[in-house]
Amino acid sequence: MVAQEVYDRGKGKKEDKFTCGVNKKKPTINETCTKDGSQCFEYNDVIENPKINDQSGIKNHNRYRNEPRKRSDGSEYYHTGTDILTVVGTKVHTMMCGEVVHTRKDLPQDNYVKGYESKTSYGNSITIKSKDKEGKIVYHFYAHLSKVNVKVGQKVKHGEVIGFSGSTGNAMHVDIKYRHVHVEAGTSYSTKGGSDGKQRCKIKADLNPENYMKSKFDKKGNTL
Repeated sequence: MVAQEVYDRGKGKKEDKFTCGVNKKKPTINETCTKDGSQCFEYNDVIENPKINDQSGIKNHNRYRNEPRKRSDGSEYYHTGTDILTVVGTKVHTMMCGEVVHTRKDLPQDNYVKGYESKTSYGNSITIKSKDKEGKIVYHFYAHLSKVNVKVGQKVKHGEVIGFSGSTGNAMHVDIKYRHVHVEAGTSYSTKGGSDGKQRCKIKADLNPENYMKSKFDKKGNTL
C-alpha cells in the first residue's frame, strides 16, 4: 500500500511537470543585434540627452509631419524629419546598426557662403541602411554635419560616433541656439547632382525617425 502511494505521488508530479502547455517556455524575440550589424534590436539616441528643436513653439514644425509649414506662396508642406538641437561640434551617433550607403562631406563649416550652398541643401550628410526590430529595411539620414567620420561600405553599430554636428547647407544661417542635426528615415533613397562625394541624398517613402530613437519626447520636444 505504501509503495502504491509513493508511485501515485511520483506519477502526479511527473504529469504536472510535462502537462501540455503548463510549463512550456514561451518563445522570445532575439533582442541581440547581429554581429555583422545586418539587423538592429536596440536603438540609440543621435546625441546624448537629446531635445527636439522647439523654435516654433508648442506647434512644433520641426518634428516629423507634426504641424504644417507655409511657403512664401501660402501653400503648406510638412517637415519630413526631426531636428535634434545641439551645438556645432557635438558627437553624432547612429540610431541603428547597419551599413553606410552614402556620405557627403565637401561643404566647409566655417564658410557662410560655400557652406550654405542653397536654400534646399542638407549640407554634409550620412545615410545608413539598416534592418529594424521587425526585419524591415530602413534608411536613416543625418544632415547639416560639420564633419563625417565614416565611409561608404563601412559597417556601424548603434551608438557609434559617425560624425559631428554642424550647420552646413540651409542651416548655415539658423540662429546659433537653434543649430541642430536633421534626422530622417525612409524605405529608400536617391542621389542627384555633382560627382562622387558631392552628390545630394534624398530619403524616399519617409518614416518617422523618432521611432528609431531610444528616447521619446513630449509635445515641447523634451525627453520623457
